[in-house]
Amino acid sequence: MACNYKPIAIFLLTCMLVSICYLHSASGAEGAFPNPERIRASYTSITPSGAPLWIPYELGFFKEEGLNVELIYVNSATRALSALFAGQTQFTTGGVSTAVQAYISGGDPVVIAGTVNKMNVSIFSVPEVQLPAELKGKKLGITRLGGLYDFAANYALKKWGLSAGRDVVLIQIGESPQTWYMFKTMDAIVPRYEIGGLRLTSDIVIEREVNGKLRREKPGLAPGGRWTELLFLFSIKTGELLAIVHGGYLQRLRVGATSGLCAKHVAQPGAKKVALIGTGGLAGPHLEALSRIYTLDEVRVYSPSEEHRKAFVEHWISRLDLRIKAVKSPREAIDDTQIVSLVTNSLSPVLEGDWLRPGMHVNSVQRGELDTRTIERSDFIVIRSRDRDTHWYMGPRAPEEVKFDRSEDPALTPKMRALGGIIAGLEKGRTRADQITLFSGSGLGSAGLGIQLLSVAGRAYEKAKQRGLGRELPTEWFSQPIHT
Repeated sequence: MACNYKPIAIFLLTCMLVSICYLHSASGAEGAFPNPERIRASYTSITPSGAPLWIPYELGFFKEEGLNVELIYVNSATRALSALFAGQTQFTTGGVSTAVQAYISGGDPVVIAGTVNKMNVSIFSVPEVQLPAELKGKKLGITRLGGLYDFAANYALKKWGLSAGRDVVLIQIGESPQTWYMFKTMDAIVPRYEIGGLRLTSDIVIEREVNGKLRREKPGLAPGGRWTELLFLFSIKTGELLAIVHGGYLQRLRVGATSGLCAKHVAQPGAKKVALIGTGGLAGPHLEALSRIYTLDEVRVYSPSEEHRKAFVEHWISRLDLRIKAVKSPREAIDDTQIVSLVTNSLSPVLEGDWLRPGMHVNSVQRGELDTRTIERSDFIVIRSRDRDTHWYMGPRAPEEVKFDRSEDPALTPKMRALGGIIAGLEKGRTRADQITLFSGSGLGSAGLGIQLLSVAGRAYEKAKQRGLGRELPTEWFSQPIHT
């Protein structure tokens, strides 16, 4: 069957131009969209309902009409509408029910047209439920309350003479997770240890919603529930491979030690109370680093999981002579503390910038856990380096960490100072006791540096040789009798 997508493309082009003109006039300001030919448009599903936007994009119809359209995949109509209201996009597709809910809540969305005239929604059931009436007393999963599937479920139940809530319980299970394969490398040469090196990770990354918060997870899918993270160390005298080292433990130490180093040179001296938001693999090394720099009276720990925060406290109380306390909210954790370390995999903010008091220092491992207010209130932002990491991905759908990256935001770069420059006295650190300072991670300045991790690996290699640790492998396995 042959399909003609050209009329669909022209229809969408017209809708886009109308929307741009409307938004420009509604803004009441000249130059709100100084280049109307460039359009940032989002779509919310990799399904036929999204086809009228991304198929014309792939076939080049937008370019033929003189428009430079940037397509952005957002895995939620609610989130796409938020981006639209924030001015990050000028056009979006998605379920009309989300726009209606936004209007009811006080927003002002403009629905220009519909690309489909029916709801493409199916309800699947377990084998014992064959008829709609048999749903009574059962539970029905939907992605999110207020979204398309919530509307469709209520509509269908009403037609079948059933009531959502009374007859059928609707359970919010979150959006379908997005899965990526991520291959990451970093390299460096460390003359002190006479090595050059490469660190690589090979991960499956899942972006999913948990309790209404977007987070990034890395399940251990290798045999035995394991992960792949390797460091390759090479001799800078002979070029030969010297060692292959597991990188996970050293990576955790590297992150915690760097945050501790930044606190030492930027936070207020004599800190007595610190907070940890997050209890995963990076939390312990942060605690160890801060406890070596400061004489701490109290450490407060928060994690959304009560079980995780209690287990974390029990483990570290047995290892460190510290008063460590689990608390029930991030607000309670940071109250009356001088240093806050955010060590989460959350892609949604885990604290509010308005909670920060003058003089506080915030460590963060990645941009997703920070809200805009925290960034705005920071008097300056400490970064590892002005060298930028790069992300490469296929297709129009970008990972969340790429979407929210503000490393090159012209409004923020004047506030950025390199940690090495501060330590060396080449850049200013804290100059007033009331300054709020932020040590940022990936997505806001720079990600981790190869020279950090490979310096630690070089030292570990020296120690391993001295103690006779590790397994010897034939050098010829990793060299060859010819060159290229």
